[in-house]
Amino acid sequence: MKKLNLVAVSVLAALSSGTSFASEGENFDYYGYGRAGISTTTDGGEQGCYGSGADGHYTGRLGDECETYLEMGFSKGFTQEAGKSIDINSMLSIETAQGAQFNDYQSVVEPGVSDAKGDIALRQFNVIATGYLNSAPEASIWAGKRYYKRKDVGLLDLFYLNNSGYGAGIENVNTGIGDLSAAWITGDQVAYTGKTNASNQRMVQVNKLDLRLENIELSSSAKLAFALIYGFGDVNQSQDNAGEPSDDGLFLTAELDSNIWNGQHTLVAQYSTDALGDAAWRNASGSKVKTYATWEGDMESSSRLIAYGSQPITQSLIMDYSLLYAQGETKSSSNVAEENPFRISTVISPSYHWDEVNSTRIELGYEKGQESYQVEEQDLFKLMIAQEFSPKISDKFKPTLRAYVGSFFGSTAEENRVVNNAGDDGTIRFGVQASASW
Repeated sequence: MKKLNLVAVSVLAALSSGTSFASEGENFDYYGYGRAGISTTTDGGEQGCYGSGADGHYTGRLGDECETYLEMGFSKGFTQEAGKSIDINSMLSIETAQGAQFNDYQSVVEPGVSDAKGDIALRQFNVIATGYLNSAPEASIWAGKRYYKRKDVGLLDLFYLNNSGYGAGIENVNTGIGDLSAAWITGDQVAYTGKTNASNQRMVQVNKLDLRLENIELSSSAKLAFALIYGFGDVNQSQDNAGEPSDDGLFLTAELDSNIWNGQHTLVAQYSTDALGDAAWRNASGSKVKTYATWEGDMESSSRLIAYGSQPITQSLIMDYSLLYAQGETKSSSNVAEENPFRISTVISPSYHWDEVNSTRIELGYEKGQESYQVEEQDLFKLMIAQEFSPKISDKFKPTLRAYVGSFFGSTAEENRVVNNAGDDGTIRFGVQASASW
């Protein structure tokens, strides 16, 4: 029995370490991301949040994450002769809704309630083969379900380029100018007619052609990248006969990365139109193609400018920041409160590092904007301070424990009656959160 326990402990240790353990030429990797914590307010009860991983946090994510979220990825890699490798990747995620915290045992269905308060999802399963193209040995071919070349602003948890899903493609072909990638990625959208699928739903398949040209070197400290996503609905014969709309759309992104004064800075310009009209407005931009105008508030076009980065001020003081401006135009003026919605977001987050593991962070956030359904402009201010314990185990593994306190102000907070009938303007919230990536 002792020998069996020793074997079990050894296997679990290998799994949790994320390092390879296999025969020569093979490796296994366990990786992921998670966050969870406790919180309350001076008025009692749970804190309410103004963003999420799905919507982004336009005043910053510090002290504004109410849900529990976990991603667990598993990869099996095979290295063959020099320069050739195959990776088989998979990932599951678990998420609970805001405020669904149930002690030591927690189902994704809240006890005694029939509707789900969380879910388990398949996020990735794909195979990537590298080094098998004689004409481009540096390139990879892939197929499956994948997080595809996602770009995000970490302060906001905002994925401004995220064309993830089922697909196939070739990537990182060296053209001499930059690395070229091409992918075909699909998605589904609810239809009104046509043959039902296995889930008894009528769907239109949406096709997206994704082209990237990346790592264009402008100088030793600056690189440029371009992305183009063209999406269109692929209606079947009965849907075509019924005259259902099958709109197409375009989403363009230009990105400049630079290293100035030992800091990392990124400037992004985006434009989207027609069936991808919402793409330069929302989180997970590029993932949804609206072949149908579900209501008049959907956007005909949108544009967005983003600047974000991290700049050391002194050896101990680091300034993280993000600036965002977005503008849209709705498809129609009927039943729409605002035909030209806009959003402004500014987040400044300085952190002072007392030593290698302890730091103090202050986060100031401001958002002003108006969605197409809002009659008036809304604003939101945030002031949050956190003490963080973050030992760096490796470049990939850096867990963080943080205790935070702060408050939200502005019209959006005044009208927040979710957890406080008197609103949330100026209410002090505090909590402790754990987050880790490995």
